[in-house]
This record gives sequence, C-alpha cells and structure tokens, in this order.
Amino acid sequence: MESLDNNRFRMFVNQKTVQYIFTICLRLRLPQDVKYIALNLFNSFMCAHINSLYEMVMLKQNKKTEEQRKREWERIFTTVSRQVTLRTVSCIQIASKMHSHKLSLNVPKVRTCLQSLGYAYTEEAIRKSEIRILMAVGFCMSSAHTPITYVESFLNLIYRVNSHLNLNIDSLWEYSVLILDCVFLDMDEFYKRILLIVHGNRAEYASRERILRIEADYALLASGVICIACICIHGRDFISSVMLTLQRITGIPADHIVNVYTGMFQTIYDHLVGNSLADSHSALTQNSRFSHP
Repeated sequence: MESLDNNRFRMFVNQKTVQYIFTICLRLRLPQDVKYIALNLFNSFMCAHINSLYEMVMLKQNKKTEEQRKREWERIFTTVSRQVTLRTVSCIQIASKMHSHKLSLNVPKVRTCLQSLGYAYTEEAIRKSEIRILMAVGFCMSSAHTPITYVESFLNLIYRVNSHLNLNIDSLWEYSVLILDCVFLDMDEFYKRILLIVHGNRAEYASRERILRIEADYALLASGVICIACICIHGRDFISSVMLTLQRITGIPADHIVNVYTGMFQTIYDHLVGNSLADSHSALTQNSRFSHP
C-alpha cells in the first residue's frame, strides 16, 4: 500500500476505465471536458477510498489475527468491486456539475443511466454515493488540471499570437480532442513509445519517477496533441510557427515536443495498421532525430 499512497497519479486510470468512462459520457452526450474531469476524480476517489479501507482493516484492527484481517479485506474488496460502476457514474455526475450545473446530470438521469447498464440502484443510494465520493476526496476537486484544459488554453493563445496566419482553429480543436482521446485510450502504449524514442534500447531501465514525471506533464502532452492536429489540417505550413508559440508558452524545448508527437503519431498509426510495439521498435529508434538532453 505504500506505492498506492506515494504514486497516486493514474493509479486507477487504465485502458478499461478510460473506455468505460468515455463510452458513458458519449452516450449521455456530455461536453468533452467532463470525461477528463471524471477520470481525475475517479482516480482520486479510488486512491483515497482503497487506502482508507486498507488502513482500517489491515493496520488498525490489532486484535484480529493476520488471517482474519486478510479475509476481512477480501470481503471488503469484493464489495468495492461491485460498487465500481456506481462510483464511476457518480464521478461523471459530479464532473458534469463542475462543468455546468445547469446542464449537469440529475439523480433521475443517473438512475436511468445505471439501469441501462444493468444496475437497479435507488435514488437514495445514488445520492449517498455522490456524498461518499466528495467526502473521500475532501471536497477538493479541480476542473482546471486536465489535459483538455491545457489544449484549449494553448489553442486560444496560439490563435491570438498567430492571428496573421490562416489557422482553422475550430478544426484544430476538433482534431486535438480526437487525438487526445486516442492517446488516453492507449496511454500505456504511447508512453512506452516515448521512452523508446528518448532512450532507445535502454528504455526498460527508465526509473518509475521519470515515467511519472512524463505522464504528469499535461503541458507537454497538450503541445504534442496540438502539433499533430496542426499537421493533420495544415500539413507542415504552420507547424514551425505553432511550435515556436508553444515553446514560448510552456518553456518546453522543441525536441521534447517533437519526441512526444512522434510517439503519438506512431501509436495511432500502428493501432490503425495493426502493428505491435515490437514491430515498430527498430523504426522508432532508428528514425528518431531528436532526444532529450
């Protein structure tokens, strides 16, 4: 449990979770940023919830034998697993309120959503779930620290700074969201490719701390997403101006941004053509022209 407490970032944000939350938000026709707020909230809640339950059962019940505590933990963990769908939808409900209270999901809508997923929860249970999540995270939530917020903010600044260019900002936004979704749906693969580009055959020896720093850098991620979107729409006509603006906004070196959008492109491309990470290992290490200093 020490690793859970110290490495909370993306602990419960895996491919299955991302697919589930994205699918529910799509079916409910929620705004794009709601799913990313919900992901952050779900991860924060699950880390706090599991950690508190583990401490209560395994560390504070000194009168019970170790075997009794293990059985109790297994029972509680089974209960938590059964409640994951309810907690997930509750996180989406809270995220929708953080985006716009007027357009947020109310309890009847949440109940209907859960019923469509095969779960017959009462409205009272839904309200209690929402409160449980809010209490677990200490009512500390943020809609600002999400990758899609970085993308939106950077695009606004790029448009202002480069008003003399004929940038299609609406299409840039749409493509950026699509690319960001693709990255999150295959995030582990994407970051493995980044490490291959930077470290080559020594990628497997990269420290956990270094990997976490890269994964937590939403400014770097957003920069790569915008560059790919720009290339998709405008070719390479404006990429130099866009990258220069991103460097000035973020302070991130150009080669770091190139590493990210190269890995991003390779991940999406290989997913489309069905290549595996091993198939493109050689191409990544040979064709990468940039590396971290």
